[in-house]
Amino acid sequence: MEREERNTNCLEGLRCPACASLGPYWIEVTTSIKYYDDGSDEVQGGEWEDESPATCCNCGFCGVVGDLQVEDQVEECKADLVSALQSTVDLLGLMSGRDPDPVVKGQIDKARVALERARRLLPEE
Repeated sequence: MEREERNTNCLEGLRCPACASLGPYWIEVTTSIKYYDDGSDEVQGGEWEDESPATCCNCGFCGVVGDLQVEDQVEECKADLVSALQSTVDLLGLMSGRDPDPVVKGQIDKARVALERARRLLPEE
């Protein structure tokens, strides 16, 4: 049986952007504790926000919980890929000269198609 490659409980949607660890993480939380003069009694859950400081226990990455959001990482990765594809298309165009041979022209066309597909995956800004 394959191991699940994502968190599905308390850390759902979180993954370290540096090492891809699914946790654990040290997260600074806000909590409520019922205090008496002689000590404490009840502790009620820990809540965190996207801005709460967080540290990956696997690699030591320090940031905030928002940095651990998988969706944000995916969108950033898509944007980087689009940029790289654009650079590749530009470079292939420069290398091909005025009359590229059919193999180079085919590679340019494939890169352009990939670039357009990647752009469609990115959300509109």
